[in-house]
Amino acid sequence: MRSLSLAVIAFMASTVAAPAAGAVAAIGAVAAGTCVRLGYATGYDNVDAAAAAALQACASNGDRSCKLILSIEGNCAAFAVAGACGPRGWASGANRRQAEERSLGACTAQGGKDCTVRRTICDGED
Repeated sequence: MRSLSLAVIAFMASTVAAPAAGAVAAIGAVAAGTCVRLGYATGYDNVDAAAAAALQACASNGDRSCKLILSIEGNCAAFAVAGACGPRGWASGANRRQAEERSLGACTAQGGKDCTVRRTICDGED
């Protein structure tokens, strides 16, 4: 039963919002709810639209506690968690590696042990 629950959480954490037709691929956002529930959006032409889409994607996972945690513009963002629902950390960076390293550091700074990156996005990528 536990592995099924983790599989459902992993599926729910992968929700992404697609940009509106004709949007310029330049700006993205990440929203987080409880544990590893995420919503993200990339390829928008303004922060407000990307943030709204990320919040909507996160809420579609059934989590009403979603908050905007990052916006990105031509860079990357990463989200790390210790264990199934432990301390979390997130960060942006010029590239995937930098964002992931920073998110792991942020997770550790929150008291996380054995933090792992759960999601990395770079604006302009699908």
